[in-house]
Amino acid sequence: MILLRLSVIPQLGYLARVVPPSLLAPHALRFDDMVLDVVQRKFLLPNPLPDVAKFFLSLPIKVGGFGLRKARDVSCPAYFCAVSAAAEGIPELLPVERRRALLFDEKTRAPFAAEVDLCLHQLIDAGVLTGLDGPIPDSFVDFWRPGGGVLALPRRQHEISTYIAAAEFRRWLHDAATAKEKQRVASASAAKASLWLTSFPTTPELIMADDDFVIGVKHRLGVPLMDDLPPKCFCGAALMDDPQHFLSCSMLKRRAMTVRHDSVVRLLRDFFHHAGALVHIEPRIYETKRFRPDLDILLADTNIMIDVGITNPCAPSRTSTTALAAATTMEKAKVVEYKKFAEERGAKFFPFIIETLGAYGKETAKVLKVLAKAVFNSNIDSPSDYLVQCNRVVAVAVQRGNALVARQGAVLSRAAAARSAYAEW
Repeated sequence: MILLRLSVIPQLGYLARVVPPSLLAPHALRFDDMVLDVVQRKFLLPNPLPDVAKFFLSLPIKVGGFGLRKARDVSCPAYFCAVSAAAEGIPELLPVERRRALLFDEKTRAPFAAEVDLCLHQLIDAGVLTGLDGPIPDSFVDFWRPGGGVLALPRRQHEISTYIAAAEFRRWLHDAATAKEKQRVASASAAKASLWLTSFPTTPELIMADDDFVIGVKHRLGVPLMDDLPPKCFCGAALMDDPQHFLSCSMLKRRAMTVRHDSVVRLLRDFFHHAGALVHIEPRIYETKRFRPDLDILLADTNIMIDVGITNPCAPSRTSTTALAAATTMEKAKVVEYKKFAEERGAKFFPFIIETLGAYGKETAKVLKVLAKAVFNSNIDSPSDYLVQCNRVVAVAVQRGNALVARQGAVLSRAAAARSAYAEW
């Protein structure tokens, strides 16, 4: 996915800036189809892919997409910005007596001028702000004036593309999005939710197996996590009603979900221990209720207790479409369960909650601040880089855990279906 976004997609960037959109259009469409075909085959996506999934592949990462901008969508802003960069010098190259005819007269103007006028109207229709408030001029006449009728903007093409993507996203959210899609996008667009998607596999902790990454992509897109599944989960739930049921299946809470949870607990232990803290992990005794939080951490100036939780914001039981609603609900439950216990022992309690799509709960940010303070007071080299690495490692660990949960759910469900078929036979 990183190679597609940073290497393949930009391949058409130069042509988009120098070839008029009307000429590039069929080739851009073909290029977009090739990219979509690669994505579908590499990540084992359904074919045909739902339109909403295609839409999210092209959306910016910060709003819950994958940043695979379509070449045909980039063509118009790219060409417009390329010409605008040379707009002040172009009239000087034209004969004075023919400038108006070549630039402004609709019947006699040069092809590139007609193309720029068409691009400007398309950008205005797409919802891009004009004049001094936006990156494009109010009119075609202003385009050829000194300054281009706008304030000087760095990364102008990026700004225009952002306006277009934001307008498309708002229209979809208002007109077409279902409640579950709103839940998914609210979580996937939250702070740090996309860290796993943008992390370069430079260390073992940041490397995801292909199968794990495929499941992470499917979860973010909202399509079924696995292929060739039986009609029902081994718990009896219909998988057609909730294609991502395994991530909220109650029967998996004491199995793969526990492994996923414990992997995050161990990472937090390592982070704080590396920063010079004394860390105790609460032992796990299966089939018993726990009365103490996962971690008891003694720092130089304070004692904190942390309990980890991972929740699926798109579970059928979730009804709110507010960002971080699922994480907030679990945080409140953890506070009720453990805060008094921690205070009686002179410690501060923090829930460390992450949604399955990668979003951090509000209280999780407080834990990271405590960790940051400990790291900056330690002997760790490049503390800022270390903290960034910590966040990325946790994000990758959660997606690995999600994949484990999905695979175990699939194995148990297929086994249950086989036993049922054998019994009927």
